[in-house]
Amino acid sequence: MGIAERKICPSCAGIIPAEAILCSFCGTNLKSDLNTIVPDGKNFGIAVRGQIRIHGLKLANAKKIARILNELKVS
Repeated sequence: MGIAERKICPSCAGIIPAEAILCSFCGTNLKSDLNTIVPDGKNFGIAVRGQIRIHGLKLANAKKIARILNELKVS
């Protein structure tokens, strides 16, 4: 498990600091997202409260999983 330094905006896929609560590219409010998409080598992962828990996803799959987890508020 690693610590996420950056995350991916689920709306525009812009790379932003892990602590950001608003996307600097599209303005999406990220404050309520507990599970975030983060760069993971050539792929993407899901970070829960800043720690990468799921590795090796394509961006489309990472978006789906993060959205589902955030809707369920699973941590």
